[in-house]
Amino acid sequence: MARGVGLARGVAGVTANRGTMAAVRINVPRIISFVIIAIVIAGVVNVYADAGPIERMARARVCERHGSPCKERLGRVLRTPFFHDLDFTVGGRSVTVRCSRQFVFVGDYACALKSP
Repeated sequence: MARGVGLARGVAGVTANRGTMAAVRINVPRIISFVIIAIVIAGVVNVYADAGPIERMARARVCERHGSPCKERLGRVLRTPFFHDLDFTVGGRSVTVRCSRQFVFVGDYACALKSP
């Protein structure tokens, strides 16, 4: 008998809520996990993606101070998820260019000469 009464209450509760808006549960740990995974993927892409266009921008930044013909030589390259440092040798002296994204992990790259 108690089993039938409980079942009737459950059915009545479901039909009573059918016309109203049901409460939505937000799974916070799952959302945090997806955000962390997205950040890790963005960092990996920043390090391992093709750096050809970034290197060309850095070379252009070095050569705009020296005019043509610019005979720069690429030495050391440091690639991190946050920036790329490229060391060039121009006319016997070392020049470092730092290229970073507009925002931390996304946006267009911009390069600037790094102060010694």
